[in-house]
Amino acid sequence: MEIDFITIESKLNYIFSNKELLIEAFTHSSYANECKNKFSDYERLEFVGDSFIGAIVSEYLYLKYPTINQGQLSKIKAFLVSAKLFAEIINNLDLVKYLQIGEALGGSVSDRLKGDLFEGIIGAVYIDCKSYNTTKNVVLKLMKEYLDREYNTEDLSDYKSRIFEVCAKNGWEIKFITNKNSVGFISKIIIDGKAFGEGEGRSKKAAEQKASREALTKF
Repeated sequence: MEIDFITIESKLNYIFSNKELLIEAFTHSSYANECKNKFSDYERLEFVGDSFIGAIVSEYLYLKYPTINQGQLSKIKAFLVSAKLFAEIINNLDLVKYLQIGEALGGSVSDRLKGDLFEGIIGAVYIDCKSYNTTKNVVLKLMKEYLDREYNTEDLSDYKSRIFEVCAKNGWEIKFITNKNSVGFISKIIIDGKAFGEGEGRSKKAAEQKASREALTKF
């Protein structure tokens, strides 16, 4: 699909002076290679975008959470500045259809590529406007839904992955029994046939994380 400048700029709430930068931001290296250098890919813009998003989110979190420590800020930032979240933004904006990819990829666009695309777009914005504040405004608007949420750093810790690692290392069988209750969900973690933890949460994921956290205290 050809790049629709008007639609993309409307979604980004930013008008490019140099439209070539927008084309570059939506050009994957596989497409650029197949076109034999007719186009530049987004990798250099991605490099710039990655740095600016990190700085902008760090500044935002520092001001939003004046009492939490560096470790807690880092956990929240790691969640916000991630390919998975960037991919969700790209999906919500319905922008991936404009990404120019080569035939070698078979039309497959992973979350990692969508994350790269988001970083490339932000890099293009900065290179176009040469203004930190303008770039910051674009990032904050695109990420507003996620930045406005209140985060509990305990909820961001991946206890479930850690308990699976412990069990795999020791050759233990692990399973979760998770059901709905009045709160949301309640989950029990069973390791080699024995109950090791229990947790409640509004979502199945949250309940299993809390059960995993409890189980980890027993090793």
